[in-house]
Amino acid sequence: MCGLRPDLQHPTMSLPLIRVLVVEDDFGDYDAVARALKKMTSFDALVTRAKTLVAARKLMAEHDYDVLLLDFNLGPEFGTRLLEEIGGRGAKSVAILLTGLANQDVHDAALRSGAIGMILKEDLSSTVLENTIRSSLYTHRLEAAATGVLDAYISAEKKMAL
Repeated sequence: MCGLRPDLQHPTMSLPLIRVLVVEDDFGDYDAVARALKKMTSFDALVTRAKTLVAARKLMAEHDYDVLLLDFNLGPEFGTRLLEEIGGRGAKSVAILLTGLANQDVHDAALRSGAIGMILKEDLSSTVLENTIRSSLYTHRLEAAATGVLDAYISAEKKMAL
């Protein structure tokens, strides 16, 4: 389960450390996200960048990330494809979609693919990013806990039926 990880502390600060994978093909957009992440006051972010879905898949196979910040439009592919591949809302990492397209179709595609949050690039700031990450991590923890309770209930029901 992802979330605030008290076992991972920044060596010089007392903030919880979160591991963030930013999947963004545009350097200017990546730079804006990286600067916003550095300004957060609730946690410190260890940031890794992938420019393509292929690179993101490789990094995710090698490392665990608490948060995925995915660009919607990655040239010939869409960030939502990776979300679907990793299990959407049930994935180990919290997924937040970044987009420059402010329309309902993109928002619906983000939700269907399993994004727990979405940020318009024009609205990106350290405050918006930090609040979205914080609320997404919290929601993800609640969903995981609810799934655990439901699984335990189903298991108990099956045992009682025997």
